[in-house]
Amino acid sequence: MLLLLFALGCSPKLKVSPKQTPHYNIYEDIILTHMGDWVQTDIHIPSGAIVAIMAQGKLRYIPDGSYYQSPSTLRFRIGKYGREIHLRSGQNQDNPTMVNIVKISQDGLLYFSIGRNFPKPSLFKSFKKATVIVWPQESETYINEDIIILKQLRPDLKRQIGAFPFLLPDCYYLSGEYEKANKLLIPLRQRYAWNPWVFIMSAAVESQLGRFGKANTFARIAVDDYNRSGNKRMEGIAQTYLARTLSNLGRYEEAIKISEKAINNGQEVKSGFITGHGHYWLGHNYLMLNDFTASLENTRKAISFFEEWNSGGFLADCYVNLGMALFLTDQYNEAKQIFKSALEVGRTYALPEPTWRAHSRLGRIADKENRMQEAFAHYLEAIKIIEEMRGKLGDSDLKSRFLEMRLQVYEWMIGLLVGINQPDDALHFLERAKARSILDMLQDKSLFSENRDETELLTRERDVRRRIDRLSFSHKLDLSEGVAGKETEENRNRLTELGRLRGEHRALLDKISLSNPELASLISINPLKSDDIKKLLDSDTVLLEYFISTEKNVIFVVTREKILAVPFQASQERIFNKIEDFRREAVDKVPLDQLTNTHYLRLLADLYDILIKPVENEIAAKKHLVIVPHSILHYLPFQALRSMENGKGRYLIESFSVSYLPSASVLKYARIKNKGNLESIFAAGNPETELLPIPAAEQEAKEVSDLFNEKLVLIGKEANESIVKDKAPEYDVVLLSTHGEMIDSDPLTSNLRFFSSKDDDGKLTVNEVFNMEIKANLVTLSACETGLAKGETGGFPKGDDLVGFSRAFIHAGAPSVVVSLWKVSDDSTTELMRRFFKNLQNMPKAVALQKAQVDLMNLNLRYSLESGGRGLTLSPEDQAGLIFIQSHPYFWAPFILVGDWR
Repeated sequence: MLLLLFALGCSPKLKVSPKQTPHYNIYEDIILTHMGDWVQTDIHIPSGAIVAIMAQGKLRYIPDGSYYQSPSTLRFRIGKYGREIHLRSGQNQDNPTMVNIVKISQDGLLYFSIGRNFPKPSLFKSFKKATVIVWPQESETYINEDIIILKQLRPDLKRQIGAFPFLLPDCYYLSGEYEKANKLLIPLRQRYAWNPWVFIMSAAVESQLGRFGKANTFARIAVDDYNRSGNKRMEGIAQTYLARTLSNLGRYEEAIKISEKAINNGQEVKSGFITGHGHYWLGHNYLMLNDFTASLENTRKAISFFEEWNSGGFLADCYVNLGMALFLTDQYNEAKQIFKSALEVGRTYALPEPTWRAHSRLGRIADKENRMQEAFAHYLEAIKIIEEMRGKLGDSDLKSRFLEMRLQVYEWMIGLLVGINQPDDALHFLERAKARSILDMLQDKSLFSENRDETELLTRERDVRRRIDRLSFSHKLDLSEGVAGKETEENRNRLTELGRLRGEHRALLDKISLSNPELASLISINPLKSDDIKKLLDSDTVLLEYFISTEKNVIFVVTREKILAVPFQASQERIFNKIEDFRREAVDKVPLDQLTNTHYLRLLADLYDILIKPVENEIAAKKHLVIVPHSILHYLPFQALRSMENGKGRYLIESFSVSYLPSASVLKYARIKNKGNLESIFAAGNPETELLPIPAAEQEAKEVSDLFNEKLVLIGKEANESIVKDKAPEYDVVLLSTHGEMIDSDPLTSNLRFFSSKDDDGKLTVNEVFNMEIKANLVTLSACETGLAKGETGGFPKGDDLVGFSRAFIHAGAPSVVVSLWKVSDDSTTELMRRFFKNLQNMPKAVALQKAQVDLMNLNLRYSLESGGRGLTLSPEDQAGLIFIQSHPYFWAPFILVGDWR
């Protein structure tokens, strides 16, 4: 079945014939006798394939005839310059499993090597044979069912095949496909709760997904289980993962103690792998504590262990750690060389995490040394890798968390581009960093058609687009330093395939455009370039997009004519404190005395000076402001910022109409969806719930609905959740006047309250809204805090501001949503809504809201401190109550317009 060819002066080559099945190719009984050098087989592994390597047999030490068994002696790689991979032993060192599963990032021939790390391989004789299974990328979904069949077909490989389910999550973990790994681990934790290794892998995956609390829990379970069983080796491995999770939680001293325990266990069982990892995490945590001497010492020890064991993948992480310590002690030249080593190892072993980190730090060094072109190139490569990894995630919350942990390189890129006066490119990278999840979700939601032919075209377009992305990324890596030119034939083939795919993609787009132009326009809901943003603005509008970071704060000013990047001087801490002080003083659970004082005016004036004054000249001639907030600015009502010219205060809303966007790029989607339809209304007011009734909401719904000829008004028990979900999508305007419940700990379960029926629980959640399909031109949520995303207090990702009712309704199809930023007053809300909808009969949405807010701030009404359904409420009986002037922003400023302002 095989033939070993040895020719004088040539590397040995191995010919193997496959057995083909519908899903995979299997190469059986590959006899491996050659020691030392690499042996090339004729087994071709396509890019994106999953490859399983299984081995049996031992080595004999010729001088004394003893037998030697270690999985690390047999190694393989794909392609002449591919990464070197060894087999896994499993948890039983005396009877190792000898199997591994990997995902291949580029195609090539399979190579084997035995005993490359031996001083004298010729002193050993091999009695090993291998089996190789190759699943092409298109067959990846069949792996689990194939494993079940393989167990029955190959009882001689039962142990190795039985290890597949445990190795597949690690395979996806190493390829950066963390969500796939997580989905495989969930049933494993249920079925194999007795196996601590499942919890070790779960800790690793959860760490990369940013869920550090869960990661810590899983790591502790593994440590405790191995401790009880007395397995020192596996306990040591689990302790290194526990050290990692503690470090991610900022508990560095605890992580150091656990790392020291891991080192002790590693030394006791004579495992350089465990000892090396212990020193790595000691080095990392000392780095976090700014003890650079201890960090350098321990990281270098880790490197010596991993170099001795030829553990290249772990070396990349060590080099990044060492480079960081050198960088932070201003040893830039040494750091540069170390990061280059990390880059080389990361590329060789196809490890995206250390590769992007090394690129980002090399960019940072070049940035500090004013080598801007080099810095840009490294930052760009880092961002490409991050976005390639992020693209493999499907869950929006996971995408948000994933990007949040990797935002710093975007911040550095934006700072660099602003510094060299390239505001257009800087804004584009800001758009790439923020609100990406909603863009992804809008695109996925939009790409749907009831036409069967169109659906097939969309499926093909999505598949070709993803193949282009993967191939482009692979080609970029191949052209990196140290690899270019070594396999020029593969590079040429890849470029040819890229050209073919791009041509196929253009043809598909043309077909979709001919069939459905609107659908075609929605395919490319990606971060817009600045020129595209400018085209969406009219001559009276200016867009202000904010960027806040620890190093540089910038306001991007975009008009139809130009784009500017205007730095503003204020520390991140100062901005946070001012906004938190304003909310505490003026709008969050305000007591009586705070509604009668004017302390908040100074705070609003300070915030105006920080956020608006730097661009006053640029906005002076405009009529409408579009605010794209960033970070905690999502909690600030910009319309209430107050200038103090000539000693007289003036709110921003008195000079401009104001609207908001989660991302400038979302405007393209909102503009497409805005059909100008405002003829009919669906209104639900004062639904019967277990909470306090809201009589003002009932009045509000009825009065507003009277302005429309076609209407459906639901009050009390009529306003049940099922009817709202069923009927609201059919109307041009939706008004929901009810209670809102914001849940920071689980934002997707934040909800609007309605009457509950046998078919529902009466809670319309953010998650349910995301799944709705509505035709409304305007949705107004006359409830408390419906404009808050999963915020700073709830831990929303700073760059990917996703979860909230405004995003949910935009995703459901509404181009414009009116929501509130704090708990509102019943009576002022009713008055505001009455005026807003009346103005809407002959004014654009933003102007209608502006006029309603300005009118309301000039009214005087008598209020008591009685608690109503949504906040303070008018008390006609208490004529002796206090008078609160409506100019207080608590009453007129909570509601904002998100989306298209026209």
